[in-house]
Amino acid sequence: MSIARFLFHCAAPKVFLCHASEDVKPAQQIAVALRQAGCKVFFDEHSLPAGGDYHQRIDASIRKCDLFVFLMTRDSLAQGKYTINELTLAMERWADPGGHVLPVNIGAIPAGDVPPYLGAVTMHTPTGNLAAGVRHEVEKILLPRAQTKFLTVLVGIVAVIAVAVFLAINSLSLWQERQRAPAQADGMPQPSRPPKSPTMARPTDCSAVLPLLIEAQQWMADTLSAQSALKALDLYREARNSIRSTELLRRVDADAIALAERAASDNNHYLAAQRYAAAFQPLVMDCSPGGHE
Repeated sequence: MSIARFLFHCAAPKVFLCHASEDVKPAQQIAVALRQAGCKVFFDEHSLPAGGDYHQRIDASIRKCDLFVFLMTRDSLAQGKYTINELTLAMERWADPGGHVLPVNIGAIPAGDVPPYLGAVTMHTPTGNLAAGVRHEVEKILLPRAQTKFLTVLVGIVAVIAVAVFLAINSLSLWQERQRAPAQADGMPQPSRPPKSPTMARPTDCSAVLPLLIEAQQWMADTLSAQSALKALDLYREARNSIRSTELLRRVDADAIALAERAASDNNHYLAAQRYAAAFQPLVMDCSPGGHE
């Protein structure tokens, strides 16, 4: 059995077989073939219990069926036949018979005598084995629906399983957290983040000293004249005298300043200014924006 036929059997589509009492023999053959294919067939000879409400059962069966098969003969199309009532119930359920009604012309009814409702869909005219031909047509109509129904159910099952797995994993995680909580409360070491290195606050003297140092560097960069060296030297000395913070004083190279003053006493003002610049270089870097970040 192919997968398609297996799905067809699993879906067990409902087929209502409408026929005149005079056509019971071909109707029986068709009913057997459809049941072998996996269909649930409403066939009045077998489907109505004794004493049952005939019209009520017929109406309910047509409303629940997946396909309405109408065996067309002179008898089934005759006025006053109950088959016309059954056809009317089908028309009330499906305004468009396409995909819902299968006319089977077993009585060689001319096209002009076919009711418009039945003529609106493709009619099956048997040419060989009647039961096998009808079974083939029924499967052709209902098999795609059976496959769609199966896939819909399968997707639903997979979704339910996925949700169940997710909830199970979530519940397990919560349970594990609750199991760990008492152990941590009893003194087990808990992981902690390493403390951040504190950022060094910039001394308040920076706001007074830094402009002097920057100006001194500009004088040194503009020209190599003795006058510019003297101006830079004066600015470096003013900056040194402006420092009040002992923390800031520790960042100035005292040895370099001593060498600078020795060079100044020898009238080598440019060398003195250079040594002052070297002495203040760490302080310039610390006082500059971002120097302690």
